[in-house]
Amino acid sequence: MTTTAPTRTQVADSPGSSDQPRPPLRRRYRRLRAALGAARRGLRHRRLPDVQDWRVRTKLGAVLAVPATAFFAIAGIYVDDSIRQSTTFGNFVEEIAISETITDLVYNLQTERDHAAGYLATSPDTPGRQQLTEQFTADQAAVHYAQTQVETAIKPLQTRERVAAAYAKASAGLDRLSQTRAGIRDGWLRQRAVFEQYSLVIADLLAVLPTRFDLADAPDLARQLQSFSTILAFEEYTAQLRGRLFAAATADAFNVDDVDVLNDLRARQVSALTAFREEASRRDVARFDEIMRSQLVVTTARLQQSTMERTGGQAVELDPAEWWQASSARLDLAHELERELLAATVSSAVELHRARGVRTVGISLGVLLTVGLALLLSWNVGRSMGRSLLALRTQALDVAQHRLPAAIARLRYSPTATPVVDVPDNAVRSSDEIGEVSEAFTMVHRSAVMLAAEQAVLRHNTKSMFINLARRSQILVERQLQLLDRLEVSETDPDQLSNLFLLDHLATRMRRNDENLLVLAGCEAIRSRTEPIGLASVVLAAVAEIEHYARISRDVTAPFRVVGHAVSDVVHLLAELLENATAFSPPDSLVTVAATVRSNGDTAITITDQGIGLTDEGLAEANARLSDTADIDVEASERMGLVVVGHLASKHKILVRLDATNTGAVAQVLLPAKLLAPAELSATPMEVPPEPGPAIVRRSIISTVGSTPERLDQPAPVPSQSVWWPASTDQAAEGQPAQAPVTVAATPPRRPVTAGTSTAGLPIRVPNAQLPDNGLGAASQNRAAASDTQQDLDPSQVGATLSAFHDGVHRADLEADHITPLDSHRQEPA
Repeated sequence: MTTTAPTRTQVADSPGSSDQPRPPLRRRYRRLRAALGAARRGLRHRRLPDVQDWRVRTKLGAVLAVPATAFFAIAGIYVDDSIRQSTTFGNFVEEIAISETITDLVYNLQTERDHAAGYLATSPDTPGRQQLTEQFTADQAAVHYAQTQVETAIKPLQTRERVAAAYAKASAGLDRLSQTRAGIRDGWLRQRAVFEQYSLVIADLLAVLPTRFDLADAPDLARQLQSFSTILAFEEYTAQLRGRLFAAATADAFNVDDVDVLNDLRARQVSALTAFREEASRRDVARFDEIMRSQLVVTTARLQQSTMERTGGQAVELDPAEWWQASSARLDLAHELERELLAATVSSAVELHRARGVRTVGISLGVLLTVGLALLLSWNVGRSMGRSLLALRTQALDVAQHRLPAAIARLRYSPTATPVVDVPDNAVRSSDEIGEVSEAFTMVHRSAVMLAAEQAVLRHNTKSMFINLARRSQILVERQLQLLDRLEVSETDPDQLSNLFLLDHLATRMRRNDENLLVLAGCEAIRSRTEPIGLASVVLAAVAEIEHYARISRDVTAPFRVVGHAVSDVVHLLAELLENATAFSPPDSLVTVAATVRSNGDTAITITDQGIGLTDEGLAEANARLSDTADIDVEASERMGLVVVGHLASKHKILVRLDATNTGAVAQVLLPAKLLAPAELSATPMEVPPEPGPAIVRRSIISTVGSTPERLDQPAPVPSQSVWWPASTDQAAEGQPAQAPVTVAATPPRRPVTAGTSTAGLPIRVPNAQLPDNGLGAASQNRAAASDTQQDLDPSQVGATLSAFHDGVHRADLEADHITPLDSHRQEPA
């Protein structure tokens, strides 16, 4: 004390000691005053904007602040309690789900224990000991497997304290059974110890299962669980009775303490039955009574009763095998009832767990209602933003779903070039971000309508130009073909006639090019045709439309005909593909056309060439052209054939695809069954014509002129038979070649028979005055001799016939001047 006091005195008396802490306080005070002054100056220059001019983030924060606070406050109280209850049910479901594997292990332990009791009741020289040894070994293997299953099933539940502690005790008991089994095999363990050891392990395993359920609002589930536990106890007592009586029957004598033990087990069994009847539902009790009244259970009970009455020192007189089989069957029935009760308990627990989940959702909905009340308090803040967003949303949806699609459709399909399309004004006129977005959206809408209008005008003009040019070109080509017809009839020079035929064929290709333009323009002439044409004839007509027809090899034997309304388009489609195949293949190669009928009624036409082939990019682009029938572009003029094929295929739902091969390309044309009609039964089957020779193909009808085009090395045209009506309808005999057509000596051309001239100066023809000589007189005998054969058709003949039909219908269309848009045709129902 003498040392400390002077020190304090010195510090207190030192000069200036009371002024030392003042300088730091002054500095802090000055800094605080400066910060407060800066804050006041900043607030003077800031002004909160109006509610309507707030940013969206500010508005959302102001509207959701109070409801969010109320939501978290109320949800934290009620939802947590509901989730806790739902979790309790969920845990119970998981625990009760492992009951099946545990009861299986208990069942195997009971079997092993009872067999062990019988094994101990025998001596080494007792008959059947070897069988009991094998059964005991098999029981151990079954117990080991069931224990592995239990360990796997209970592993996820090891984190729960009750389950972990109960299973740890049961697992220790299972480990101690190894010593028990050794004592059983060596014969030094008593029967009473065997029952005690196994029964303790079984009791520990049953303790792992949930045995009580304390939720007051689930009485049915608690009653089901208690019934399940009672039936497990009944099974245990029944199994012990089975084991002790089996041991007595094996030894043919009872032990000293068997009387008391058997009576005790019987009393416990009856008590378990009484408890089960009180706790279980009516349905479960009825099911149990059904099992107990079965003949098997009644017989087992009689055996048990008669055997237990002999415990007074008499012989057992019970066959061990018979008793084991009967008592095991009764135990199996009880085990089956146990499985049913377990399934019902699990189902009830799952339903309650689901109900608690629904309850949780209901509480959450209640909280949301509370949040709704809170939203009413902040309604003044969020009203302007809600109205603006709702108006903008309504405008956007109306424009996206109704106004803009309707405007584009009106511009695309309007008969006039520039229809009037109105664009509504802004739905939101505020000065915040929502109003700016609404104004920008209206500008985008107006720009989109203007762009669509410009595109519609461009499409309309382009379409009209295509149609006008194609129609004018068609008229000129038709006049050219008429002139060629007159020149061919009167021409006798073979060379000159060959040149006329080539010119005629070139004009036909020009006509097909005009038809391509009409298809690309989206229109077609209205045609009326009902009679179908054979598929082979359609292929022949397509062959006749191309330049290098002589390189086509045909193998078309499908017994079908193409319906009338699709004949012209199918011929056009095939002609474009054949023209493409011959154009991109060597001049000395063949192009193969084959047709196969599929099981669903469709017909596949394959066009194979040996040309330069296609790259992967080119093949993908070509197939895209075939499948995409949208508006045409500049590239359509370069690959007009593929574009036309795609439009014609889309019109009739025909599938067209190109594939590359090692030697060229393959075009697959799949005609749907609705475009095909079966051949008439009365019609004569038509053979596939042979590959065309180097004959000259012409467009006009050959049979009407009276002669067929001759080869270049022949002196003059020769009259031929009718293309569609040969003199003989019988086929050639099987295995014999068909006889070639009968040729008739050439006759000089006849002088035209006229009835004067018309006012225009043209000769007037007399009907039926100058018919062609079909060889009915001179060649009738020759045709009779060849009645067993059939004349092969030539592509030029079939093509000429179809072309003539096309000419007549087409001229009628030109006179009617009636055009139908292709798009409207596609919208018609099939």
